[in-house]
Amino acid sequence: KMVKYSEVLLFKGDTVPVIQSVPTKGALHVSDCRYPDLQVFNSVDHHDPMSNGLESYDQPQNVWPAKPSLKASMEALGWAHFPLQHFWNIGYQAPPALKIMMKLPPRLNLALMRFCNALHHLAQDSTKTLENKLLLSGLDSDMADIPDVSHRRHFDEVTFWEEELQYGLIRIEFDPVNQSRKSFDVNTRAAHIWNSSKAELLDRFRACDVPSQLTDLDWIRAFAVYLATYFDDTVTQFLRFTTACGGAFNAKLMCTTTTKTYDSVGRISQVRCALRIVSPREYDEAARHTPHTCPHVLLGDRRTGQQLLDDAAADAL
Repeated sequence: KMVKYSEVLLFKGDTVPVIQSVPTKGALHVSDCRYPDLQVFNSVDHHDPMSNGLESYDQPQNVWPAKPSLKASMEALGWAHFPLQHFWNIGYQAPPALKIMMKLPPRLNLALMRFCNALHHLAQDSTKTLENKLLLSGLDSDMADIPDVSHRRHFDEVTFWEEELQYGLIRIEFDPVNQSRKSFDVNTRAAHIWNSSKAELLDRFRACDVPSQLTDLDWIRAFAVYLATYFDDTVTQFLRFTTACGGAFNAKLMCTTTTKTYDSVGRISQVRCALRIVSPREYDEAARHTPHTCPHVLLGDRRTGQQLLDDAAADAL
């Protein structure tokens, strides 16, 4: 049976863009995705804590224009499964991801939705099982967590991070209950990977305006691997990052290692990511010996690292 979705038509006006819903079959289509100018709005309250900035950073107000959160936008499309909450709340720009999700072929959309539903129920069942075990042992799930002492080592860690020249480092704290973002840190090397300053990248995180450095198809590959490895504590991927700056197109191969920390009932409370630029030769070695770490290879793209770099501009069209 064909599942009906709602087509969201986005119009860019002088004041507030208007969203109209039209019944349709199959994949969704965006009428105007000329981001970053496009502002995406929906019925979700954007003063919801899921889309707020961070009070832990004492920055001047309106340093960076506030953007509707990706999480709020995905809720309107029905992609609000619990395992996806922290992914949407990281702080990436909404329009590029919306464009990708809306253009998914109907069968792929339905398959991903069913897989997300399965992950959602597995995560809920796992949490419920751990909660019951804690109750049976006489402990409360809110009291059984390891005390958070991250604030005690914050300054030492920041100093260490700033001395790191090879790895871009990102740390994001989440509320385990609703997966809203509580705080974040990045080092200067991570900002350089995004071709920005540290202050600008922090402002972009705060405003939910961090640009994705993946082509549309690469984003789908990475998203598929994210779903497949959701219950893994540590995930390493070899990806291709692309940026366009001043008319020039730049591509680099990146090794990303993401580590998750959980609360006492298995809900994500922290995500740390280390990013390192790798050579085409190192990418080829990973593709040959650990293909499960290469989303391109997993989904049938057998190009070498150098070919991926050479084809990046064409792939981004």
